[in-house]
Amino acid sequence: MPRRVRRSLFLAAAFALGATAASSSPAAAQQRPVFDPTRLHMTAGDSLIVAVPGEMTLTFGHLDALPIDVEDADAARTVPEEDFLRARLRLQPSLLLTGAGWRPFALYQLAADADVLHHLLAVGSGRDALTYDPVGRSDAGFSGDGYLQQLYALAAGPNFALKVGLMRSHWGLGMLANEGEDPDLNGTGSPFGYAERADRVVRAQVAVFPTAAEKPGAEPPLTLAVAFDAVVEDDTASWSAGDRAYQALAAVRGHYGRFSGGFYGVHRRQKHHEGGETIVTVLDAEARGDFVRSKDLHVWLEGEAATILGSSSLAQSATEPGAFDVKSSGGVLRFGVGAGVFEGLLELGVASGDDNPFDEKIRDFSFDREYRVGLLMFREMMRTSTAITALNLADPTWQGTPPRGYEHLTTEGAVRGASYVNPRITVRPTRELALYAGFLYGASDGAYVDPFRSSLAGGAAVGPNGALEKDALGIEVDLGARYVKRFERLALVARAELGWFNPGGVFDRAAGEEVDDVLGFWLHLGARW
Repeated sequence: MPRRVRRSLFLAAAFALGATAASSSPAAAQQRPVFDPTRLHMTAGDSLIVAVPGEMTLTFGHLDALPIDVEDADAARTVPEEDFLRARLRLQPSLLLTGAGWRPFALYQLAADADVLHHLLAVGSGRDALTYDPVGRSDAGFSGDGYLQQLYALAAGPNFALKVGLMRSHWGLGMLANEGEDPDLNGTGSPFGYAERADRVVRAQVAVFPTAAEKPGAEPPLTLAVAFDAVVEDDTASWSAGDRAYQALAAVRGHYGRFSGGFYGVHRRQKHHEGGETIVTVLDAEARGDFVRSKDLHVWLEGEAATILGSSSLAQSATEPGAFDVKSSGGVLRFGVGAGVFEGLLELGVASGDDNPFDEKIRDFSFDREYRVGLLMFREMMRTSTAITALNLADPTWQGTPPRGYEHLTTEGAVRGASYVNPRITVRPTRELALYAGFLYGASDGAYVDPFRSSLAGGAAVGPNGALEKDALGIEVDLGARYVKRFERLALVARAELGWFNPGGVFDRAAGEEVDDVLGFWLHLGARW
């Protein structure tokens, strides 16, 4: 490769990284540029780079029956077990023009990111209870269409960058804004599970770097950014469904020595397609410190905390008409130690809860649905339980018309109104093989309240199966193994994961009967180029 083109590659990595640092701090921390020279690309002349990376993933999964009651005399007492096959083909082409002497921008990029195939086939499940989970599984055959995730233009220089178009949104550890990437053992997030959807926005963003990066590929010492978004899809809005959500944001991020951090503020106004309006302000801070970083030992601490303030008139109350007051908060803290082939990590998370769904206040805080914690507790059991709550509320046996906004009760797998402790350990006996394990304990913030069953009991704190005044969600043990075979421009990946979940008192039945444990198994086979 000519020296000038090689230098352009480094410039492309450095400037593109800086342009996204304000909205994607993990990418900055992990030195992951929007253009990766180790993946499939071609050069033409001294300034043109055509990148055509992609990945293919095939997943087989088995999930035991989930012991959650549906309030229908004809329904089974448990949600049946299922086997499923998921296939995804993602292509990420981009065109880059670079020139070290160009001014004011030294990099121009046009990039796309699309799941051209994203289908799932579930066999023999009969899981109709997941109707109210937008990406819930069913046995109706192939479901889930391919979709465009990103299509944007970027112009970046040493001190200034512009980015416009459809893009995935991410900030901090991904607790509130999450780009929906599959787990990466080189990162600090959970290695378990897989991504289903990304937060996507049409964004116009301006970023300023008062001081240039110390070396190519490094994060600038200080990044200031402002942006305006029209939300295409996230946890609470869908443009295709008729929601109209717009938000203005400002972010600052910097680093000094072994410490880095940032602050992110968003003001959002959303008109829901069912009626009602939500106006909120989100304040989010994240930070990381690498206290020891040597060849033999690495000790670090990172975290993210956020609060949401505002009002919403989406949901309606028969006793308290008008808008609901929104005030919720949550946070994540991770402490890690790496020594040789071993790495241990302790993650703590908390999301405020709302033990009174019948007043005029909304206190529930929800993590992003793509923030993964374990395999079964939140991603399967709580997801299905809240989807069944929405199904029960929609049952005409109990009321003619369900309350507006009831379908938003489903968590879609997110941590909501709960706290958890999640220690994990990873061992890398060889360069290709990694073994990892995790333990998870979760509890609701106060006694768990199922809105449907609680309404039948006059407002008492009732769980999804009828248990009274319980807060323990249960314990979970997860095991995984990943093998990666790397070639010059290709990586083949095999990943196997097993999860065991012992449901806590929240899921007990009304008579105090404990429900059965749940097992799940997943096998992922993939190629990345």
